[in-house]
Amino acid sequence: MKELNFDHLAYEWTPIQGKTFTIQVRAWKFGESERDTWKWNVYALIFEEHPMFGKFEWADGLPMHGGVTYDKVITTEPAVKKYEWQKTFKAMKYGSDYSHAYDEYFEACDPKDGIPYQIQNDVRELYAHLLECMEGELS
Repeated sequence: MKELNFDHLAYEWTPIQGKTFTIQVRAWKFGESERDTWKWNVYALIFEEHPMFGKFEWADGLPMHGGVTYDKVITTEPAVKKYEWQKTFKAMKYGSDYSHAYDEYFEACDPKDGIPYQIQNDVRELYAHLLECMEGELS
């Protein structure tokens, strides 16, 4: 059995949480030594109400650092349906990482100091893109 590690740190922010999509930023400690590094990720969760839900080829055009390097369909449903309002919920989760060539800078960015400015700008660009996709479908 693997030993529990209560010192394994991870931080998560949700800069936007909406009815059609959510954006998350995650930083987590990688490694088991004093020279551990930080890994950073940005995720877009696209819900069924978003016009681009289920359009997998569209996701390749998301403005994410280094492109989309993670994708998953998430389905949640109540274990025991006790109430009428409970339902099955689906989301498409797309993510990118900051572990590419020349990204070494991010490994030293401690999340205690907040989200690095470049990642904040990437989140702003992703947010604008997701809103634009919705407006394009509504017009």
